[in-house]
Amino acid sequence: DVRLLPRRVDVAASMTVSPLVAPPAPPESGGAPAPASPAPRQDPSRSVGLALRDRDPAPRNTAEPGSLTPVQAASSFVPRIYQLRAGSRREEAVREGGGSAATERAVELGLKWLALHQSADGRWSLRDFFRHLPQVSDRDRWHPDWDGRGRNDSRGGTSRAENGDTAATGLAVLAFLGHGDTQVEAGPYQENVKRGLRFLLGREQRDGDLRGGGNLYMHAIASFAICEAYALTRDPQLEEPARRAIGYAVRTQNPDLGGWRYEPYPQGRDVDTSVFGWMLMAVKSARLGGLEVEARALSRMAKYLESARMSRGGGRYAYQPELVAPSALKAP
Repeated sequence: DVRLLPRRVDVAASMTVSPLVAPPAPPESGGAPAPASPAPRQDPSRSVGLALRDRDPAPRNTAEPGSLTPVQAASSFVPRIYQLRAGSRREEAVREGGGSAATERAVELGLKWLALHQSADGRWSLRDFFRHLPQVSDRDRWHPDWDGRGRNDSRGGTSRAENGDTAATGLAVLAFLGHGDTQVEAGPYQENVKRGLRFLLGREQRDGDLRGGGNLYMHAIASFAICEAYALTRDPQLEEPARRAIGYAVRTQNPDLGGWRYEPYPQGRDVDTSVFGWMLMAVKSARLGGLEVEARALSRMAKYLESARMSRGGGRYAYQPELVAPSALKAP
């Protein structure tokens, strides 16, 4: 399902969650400037073209940052694209997709490993991911080049592993969300998801920047996780952080080429399909959550995809538009 918008919205306030809100950090140097004033709050239903005149307005988050007072989520609506992640629907989808008890067991082991390697402050690290463990398994030590100090240190574009905590945390949170575990529903990994999201919110700058000292890979992946969690749960404590993150993505998009690479525009003017893909997923989740994304940003994204397409009749895309051979675009 590659649609960016759900077909219908049923807004009903029914969830109770613990606050995740963290005060946004001040903007880091080198990022795009924040708007003069924050964007007004929008009813999520409006961006999918539906009016809910006969319904009571969705409750807003009134908890103070850091408070332990439960607050109501804005909606129990789950877009259809997410409904296969839980219960009998998930079991059916696994069977139809070729999965088995063995593949589900592998997924469970992977999630347990992630939960074990989450740091006390909620982050996952690409560098010292086992330093907090009282006992470290031989398996964790098996490949020392992946501990952030070796010559083959894990990288993401221009950033090393030590700058990748927002991306690592985003990826881990996405894994739990994909399994149907969220921060608002009781489950074995609810606290892991909640702590991971709280870490991301604490690292977000006032202008929405989630790079965390890294590059736009980090921002895109962390934004994807926050927007996915919001779309899946409509937790009101994620609405403004998600809106800020997408706003930063839009402001750092190359307006001529339609994409992104490592550094925000105008400091960086390169584009590539790898960073673009993560940004696309963040935007898709934001739209599924009912958040508005500027039409011109979407048009630019479509323009980028067209420029990176390697053939008129196929679905292959180049790493960068300049790598597309002119002959590949000729009509057959």
